[in-house]
Amino acid sequence: MRTTILAAGVAIVALAGCETFEPYSVDYQEIVSDQGVSVYSNEMEDFVGDRWIQFSASNGGSYIACVQIRLVSGNTSGHSMGDTYLLRPGNTIDIGYVTLPASFDTSTRVWSPQADGACGSPPS
Repeated sequence: MRTTILAAGVAIVALAGCETFEPYSVDYQEIVSDQGVSVYSNEMEDFVGDRWIQFSASNGGSYIACVQIRLVSGNTSGHSMGDTYLLRPGNTIDIGYVTLPASFDTSTRVWSPQADGACGSPPS
């Protein structure tokens, strides 16, 4: 009997705590929305209180797009930004993140790929 009550108590605590282990969105901001391509940021927090901004892009349009977000100024304790991504219709990708606290500015670009399908450099 005592083992059953203990096991039930552990199960309730485990089930109640499952959601708290997943990072959750604190704030959402759309950065660019153009012809079905949406570039956005989600400020995320995990169960121990760590925060970061996750940058992502979705393509709800009918054409392939190239997407890039890069840091242009600021002070961060950690980040992963600046790569160029080929974004096909119907896909969503993670572009990068910035660990908080941070103070920064970004440059966001969305453009069409070259004739050979490569993104190349973003247009000026």
